[in-house]
Amino acid sequence: DPLPGNCEAATRALAPYGGRARFVCKALGRAEGNATFYADGQQQGSFSMNHSRPTDSSHTVPVTTLDAEVGDADVFLLKLDLQGSELDALHGAARLLQEHRVSWVYTEFAPNLLQDAGYSSMHLFSFLKEHGFVCRNFRQRSYRPWWCNGAVNLSSDHTVDACWTDLICGHKRVARMSDNWEEDILS
Repeated sequence: DPLPGNCEAATRALAPYGGRARFVCKALGRAEGNATFYADGQQQGSFSMNHSRPTDSSHTVPVTTLDAEVGDADVFLLKLDLQGSELDALHGAARLLQEHRVSWVYTEFAPNLLQDAGYSSMHLFSFLKEHGFVCRNFRQRSYRPWWCNGAVNLSSDHTVDACWTDLICGHKRVARMSDNWEEDILS
């Protein structure tokens, strides 16, 4: 988490777990450096360049990559909930993904947030497929497979029906799912 208040609270909460848990006070991205993070006063924020709505504050935050943080370790489960910036974080895991050292990816999937970050659902799906992953809607069998509400689209500044769900994606070496998984998720 890049925000100082969130980072301090999470670090305190993880203290009882000693070396078994580590909280990194940086944002995830394609490359290491710094970026401006626009906080919206709620639980989320954005690195989007399309900020047509007012934000409560902005912060310059350090950015790291998954490759830099993970090093040579294998990753059993990579959990991502980055408000549309999931694809940037995955690009920052190029070495991990090329070396097939990630078995599972569990990620929030919100097409409108991907659009705000400059991507489409198909960009995310193509990237995952290209790296050997197959996915399914994790909530597919629940009473509410998609959650929807009205939200402001940052690139157009109007309210849209924003829907999201969670995807579970397994590398083909560990997962057996439909070859038409993209269609299954969007249907």
